[in-house]
Amino acid sequence: MDDHTKERLSRLENASIDASTQGIKALLLLNGGASVALLGFIASVFSIDMDAERSKLFDGAVSSLVFFAVGAGLSVITSLISYLSNQTYVSALLQVDRIKHDQIWSKAVWWNHAAVFTTLLSIGLFGAGVYKIWSSTG
Repeated sequence: MDDHTKERLSRLENASIDASTQGIKALLLLNGGASVALLGFIASVFSIDMDAERSKLFDGAVSSLVFFAVGAGLSVITSLISYLSNQTYVSALLQVDRIKHDQIWSKAVWWNHAAVFTTLLSIGLFGAGVYKIWSSTG
């Protein structure tokens, strides 16, 4: 592999890491912001007596809050898993022995898949939270 190709691969890898970092931050802001907004909504709307309709909305809001909070927590876990994935890839690249390299690389791929899974789960929980609050409005 020539120097130009190595440099290009390095830049692509850095861009990929930066994009995933920004995506994880966005997930945390999305789910965390929804949690904070919903807490403010619950505090202001439900400080007065509840009738049956408000009770249904309250139950939906509380359920949504759980989805958003777990989604925010998963975005933090995704960040940790991404770190482990990157460190495992680096460990594999530093291996001279081809067999060890391949074994470590497959672990890195597993961590990578786990990060993608938790990312998708976090996005799904946000969607479930939005649906839950929306469906409780009537």
